[in-house]
Parts: sequence; C-alpha cells; structure tokens
Amino acid sequence: MTADDRFQPHQFDRVGDATAAQAAAYLDRARSNPLFQRIKERTLSHLDLKNGDHALDVGCGTGEEVVAMAKLVSPDGRAVGVDLSEAMITEAEKRAADVDLPVEFRVAGNQELPFPDASFSACRTERVLVHTSDPARAVGEMIRILEPGGRIAIVEPDFEALVYDSPQTEVGQRIKLHWLATGRNSPMVGRTLYGLFVRAGLAGILVEGHVGVLNDYALAQNQFAFEERAASAANDGAVSTEEAERWVDSLREAAAEDRFFASGVIFSAFARKPELLADGGETI
Repeated sequence: MTADDRFQPHQFDRVGDATAAQAAAYLDRARSNPLFQRIKERTLSHLDLKNGDHALDVGCGTGEEVVAMAKLVSPDGRAVGVDLSEAMITEAEKRAADVDLPVEFRVAGNQELPFPDASFSACRTERVLVHTSDPARAVGEMIRILEPGGRIAIVEPDFEALVYDSPQTEVGQRIKLHWLATGRNSPMVGRTLYGLFVRAGLAGILVEGHVGVLNDYALAQNQFAFEERAASAANDGAVSTEEAERWVDSLREAAAEDRFFASGVIFSAFARKPELLADGGETI
C-alpha cells in the first residue's frame, strides 16, 4: 500500500500538511474518471460564464476548476477558489503559478464566505457538502454572495445509493449502514439538493442524476475505501471480524475473476438567484 492509498476520502474536512500530497493525488485520480469529466463540463455549461463574470469555486481543492472558469471570464472577470485547507490552497496556487489568467485563491470554509453580498455572477461546489455538517448554511452562503440572476451549481453524491455485487449481502448492508453513520458528515446530501434549492427560493431549478459503474476493484477501493470501512465496522462491533474479512474477500475474489461490480450515484443541481424588480420584489 502506497502513501496516497492510505488517504481516506472522508478526511477531506481536515486536510493538513501531512496529507496534502495524498489528498491531491486522490483528486487527480478522481478527475481522470470520465464520469467526473462529463459532470464538470456540464457544470461549466450551466454556469454560462462569459467575459467579465466573477465566478467562485467553494472547496476548490487543487484549483483546476478555478482555472477552467478563469478561461471563460477573462480578461475582464475573475475566478476565485476557496478551500478550508491551507495546504490545498498552497497546492492550487502552485499549480496555477504559470497561468496568465485572473485567478485568486483564499483559505475559507463554506459556512462563512469572506465576500460581500451579491459579489459573484456564478458559484459552484463539487463533492464538498458531503463533508459539511450544515449543508443548508453553506448553500445559503453561496446564494448570499450571488448577484441577482447569478447562477449556482452543486455536485454531490448519495452514498446510500452505493451498491456492489457480493454474496455477503446482509453483512455488506450492515457495513454500509455503519459507514453512513460514522463516515462523512452528510453522506446522503445529494438527494437533498432539490429541496434545499426550493426552500432557498431559487429559480430555474434543474437536478440531474449520474450513475457511475466501476469494474476496477483498485479504483473502487480508492473511491470508497471498502476495506477500511469493513475494518471500522468490525472495530465498532457492527459486524464481526470474520464477517468483515469474508465480505472483503468476496469483493477481492470477484476482482480476481474479472467480475467485480460496484455502482454509485451523484447528483448535479443547477439554479439561479431571482432577479430583483424595481419595487424591491423578485421575479424568476
């Protein structure tokens, strides 16, 4: 097991200097996934960025999406990325050092964005609310910094929808329930995006679902940490050590026989902030 294999995806809410390289490597591998590439392209399309726009990426990680947005808003606009991890911001600045584009990176969390009201034309976040204890507050902050008519895009998974082919069905279910209860802060946030947008009074709401299929066990292990989740469930008594080992063995056996299968669901939600009327009211 290499160093970057030891980084677990649920640790993104506390990336420090010791795990920054591993976190960046994890993001790079995920970015190479054709599904995520299609989702990122779709997100940029819905944000409808143009020269002069101000765009924000919340939880920007290594900053590639900030650079992609900067290409669309330059030369007169700007693209800003914020991340809770100072180590991630340092990595993003390093990667963008030779880019002649209007990019900016700042350390900040999504619960209190350090920007004035109505200061951005568009805002995005991807696989960040899943690590957030209060997604509604984060969405509210993103809406607050949007100008009237501003566009918002959020991409989040729903880990209860994760499935895998194993004869150890009942054991696997107990491991997943333990994982949902003890892993990420908001593991099923994807299904809540539509409701969050409706309650926030956004207009033009569109939610799309994307199904990802994995037949590569090593890649699935990198994305979902099956073995670590099984060990954690056994350690906490949700399953026995023997049951956990039997479940992991069933996945490894499937991989050895080229019949491994896992699938997950991720949702993209798009909307815009209502325009203001002359009398102070709102219109869609």
